Amino acid sequence: IKPVNEYRAPRHQLDDDEESVESKPSPIPTVAVVIDDSVAVDYVLISPSTIGIISANFPRTRAVGKVSITYPELYAAATENSEAEPSKTEDASKDYYDEDEQLYSAIEHKVIQSKYAQTEIPLYYSETNKSLSVTFPHFANVITYSLIARALVSKLNPSKTWITLAPCSLNNNQTLSKLVINEKVVKSEYYNAIPDLKPPHFVTGIVASVISQLNLSPESRLLALVLNSEGQSGFEKSDNDAIVDAAVVVADVLHFDERVKEEYLKKVSLSVRKFNGFSNSGMYI
Repeated sequence: IKPVNEYRAPRHQLDDDEESVESKPSPIPTVAVVIDDSVAVDYVLISPSTIGIISANFPRTRAVGKVSITYPELYAAATENSEAEPSKTEDASKDYYDEDEQLYSAIEHKVIQSKYAQTEIPLYYSETNKSLSVTFPHFANVITYSLIARALVSKLNPSKTWITLAPCSLNNNQTLSKLVINEKVVKSEYYNAIPDLKPPHFVTGIVASVISQLNLSPESRLLALVLNSEGQSGFEKSDNDAIVDAAVVVADVLHFDERVKEEYLKKVSLSVRKFNGFSNSGMYI
């Protein structure tokens, strides 16, 4: 029998003393990069999941590692609270049982677990061009991008050739732009023909963090491609022509032979038409 609570707590109560989930400071995740040391990596390709089509169609790829994002403090606290819950329930049952408070705590815990989920992102290696590629999802906790970039650059050598793909709303009538931080990288003919990214255009997310981290090293080698896109930051939809053009540049930089290049571009083109349709221009209200 549920104990009777004479003064029932209101279901919608605003309390200035209690902090909401959104107002609480974001927990700091722990990022670890694990990779098979036997693979010889010459190129590293970084992109958000919205442009994952370009690396997903690389020939002869296999998983050789992962990037782990965990919240040990957050989940350890949750475990301690769940273990202490039985004793608290016994003590509370002697006085009263507040169903609304228990429900709110459960919902709050579920929201936190969903917002700061522990994630493992695979690293894929292509034997054809000795490239390591990884696509990252959108993270609500933006500090995660900086920690991932720091861990990746620390684990891999900045002097390797890094290729980044980022979305941006370009208004220069171009499908692609490039962001140059140094002149050390040996660029391809296609890459040299791409116009430079200029203000007020900018990139965000994982690519911005990786570029910032590489910019700290004088020996870094970076080719940064920016694709014409539209949409909310973190959920942009890239232009079909921009994706295909970027695939052409990437294939040239990675020195695909003609047969492999033709097959790769055909797969990218089919994937774009399948998932994005023949036209992905739209109006956002």
